[in-house]
Amino acid sequence: MEKPKKERTEAQKKATQSMLAKMKERREKGEKVGGRKKKEIAKQNTIEVELSSDSEPEHVPAPAPAPTPAPQKNNYLTKDDLHQFKNEIASLLQPPPPPVQEKEIKRKPRVKKLPEEHVEEEIYNPVVKQSKPQPKPSAPSALTGYDLLDRLLKK
Repeated sequence: MEKPKKERTEAQKKATQSMLAKMKERREKGEKVGGRKKKEIAKQNTIEVELSSDSEPEHVPAPAPAPTPAPQKNNYLTKDDLHQFKNEIASLLQPPPPPVQEKEIKRKPRVKKLPEEHVEEEIYNPVVKQSKPQPKPSAPSALTGYDLLDRLLKK
C-alpha cells in the first residue's frame, strides 16, 4: 500500500533546473565542490637568483622553517611517576631474582605396546556335585481369574 507521491511545486522545479545548470557550469570549468576543504599550506619563500650568461646556475636552498619550541615539562607528578619511583625503591630493597633458564626436555618417542597374548592352559576338571533332586513345585491346576484370587486369599 503505497502513498501517491506529492507533485513538485513550480518553485521546486525551478530550483532543480537552476542547480543542474550551476553543476554543469562547474563541471565545464573543472571546479570541484563538496567534501572537506584542505588547509592551505603556507607558501615557502623562494629566492630568485639572477643568472648571468657566463656562469652556471647556482642552487640556493630555501630557508628552513623556524624550529618549533619543545614542549615544556609539567611541574606535577603523575601516577606513572609514582609507580616508577615505588618500583625503583622496591628493586633496591629486594633485587629481582635471576632469570629462569629453560631446560630442554628430551622426550622419549611413544611406542604403542600391544598386549602380549598369554595362553594359559586350563585343565578341565569337572567337579560333579551330587545333590538331591529338588521337588518341583506343584503347578496349580490351571486356575485363572477369580478362582486364582479366591484360592490365594483363602490361605
